[in-house]
Amino acid sequence: MPGALPLLHGQISLSAALDDDDNVLQELSYPQRRIDFYTCRVEEVKEWISGSFNVCIPVVIDGQDENESVPTDMDRDLVYSTSDSYYMDLLSYHDSRLRHVPNSIRDKADGEAQLSSLTIMRALLPHFSCRKHRRGPFIMTLTDLHQSNLFVDSDWNIKSLIDLEWTCSRPVEMLHPPYWLTSRGVDQLYEGEHLDAFSEIHAEFMEVFDKEEQNRSQAGKKSLGLASIMRRGWATGSFWYFHALETPKGLYNIFLDHIQPRYSKLDDAGMVEFERTVSPYWTPDIQTFLDGKLKEKEIYEGHLRDAFSVAQEEPSNPESPPAS
Repeated sequence: MPGALPLLHGQISLSAALDDDDNVLQELSYPQRRIDFYTCRVEEVKEWISGSFNVCIPVVIDGQDENESVPTDMDRDLVYSTSDSYYMDLLSYHDSRLRHVPNSIRDKADGEAQLSSLTIMRALLPHFSCRKHRRGPFIMTLTDLHQSNLFVDSDWNIKSLIDLEWTCSRPVEMLHPPYWLTSRGVDQLYEGEHLDAFSEIHAEFMEVFDKEEQNRSQAGKKSLGLASIMRRGWATGSFWYFHALETPKGLYNIFLDHIQPRYSKLDDAGMVEFERTVSPYWTPDIQTFLDGKLKEKEIYEGHLRDAFSVAQEEPSNPESPPAS
């Protein structure tokens, strides 16, 4: 059996593929159809100039999620007029991913954990969203802004931005300081030194942001009060809630570390009981759903092993990058 198979970027071994949360069978087909990896179209001006927002304005992108055969149920012509309808559609996408990705659930306990967190996330939406902002403002957001997309000069002044195709208009409550300021993933900011370090740099960022916003206001430019909105988001926990909505594979960890403890502190046994009790409210006959998902995972892993077996006698590419 070959040591690795090619992905769009790099290679992956069978052991890594079996351990991956993504549908690796879909990813293995990307190098052959990379031309279709993205479908991009410009939205009609009348749809985005009016001030409403859709999933991406003015550019609509169909990326990896739809290529993984995960229905988003977000019509390409849909324009949201309220923020809560957008939030509910994001939650529905998480549901869709669990239903349609064959390896989305590892075992019964993992299924109960994910389903219970999604159920509670729906119930908690009113706690983390503000009705005052239900109909706006909706602001342009750079959703793919990270260190690799920033060009700076020798004094660290930002001079250029790239990968602007992911720019879109979103509810103002989803605007927060970058989670990567301490070079960790948003689901890796654990209680203790990592969270403390981020909290400190978050406060520093907000101090500078507040001064910049005040300077703009004093110069006669309109202010949306973004600093106060972001500070409220940090204080209430909506920083974590909305990042969880944006992070399909990280939602559970963010919920467990930063959302659940705000309402009830449970030990491991208590959390297991909580998940077992709440998960049945995600869908009727939860056991049938979980049994079906475990069967899907078994079939998926069989197909994955077959994919590596078929390639066993194919010559390897000596110039290929190392396996994951």
